[in-house]
Amino acid sequence: RLINGRGICVSPITLPGNYSHFTSFSWDLAGKHLAICVSSGALVLLSIELNGSSVKPRCNAVLNGGHIQGRPLFGAAFCDELVLSWGVDGRLCLWDSKSNGNVVAPISILLANPAYPLFTVDIFH
Repeated sequence: RLINGRGICVSPITLPGNYSHFTSFSWDLAGKHLAICVSSGALVLLSIELNGSSVKPRCNAVLNGGHIQGRPLFGAAFCDELVLSWGVDGRLCLWDSKSNGNVVAPISILLANPAYPLFTVDIFH
């Protein structure tokens, strides 16, 4: 659910397909796009449309294939036109934040070391 600053649910979020629970989320700097990490290893990109007091989330893309399926993602972060994702599989993946549909591979897997899960990543601009 999307909750406003007063703690009121303004919109439910429903993921397409058969996905597990959310593990993390990240907003872009404009506050109009949301990256949702899923315990199945998928990353879901949503856009948020505001129309007065109405809030309408729309699924733009489901990003699969960069992380090991079934291994939870711990986080994602927008960096301009890109999204980074990381998780228990020790992978750091780079994605196009403007992707649409079902994306089966990232732009690049920047790091892949299954012996060392990535719990957090910091981005400095």
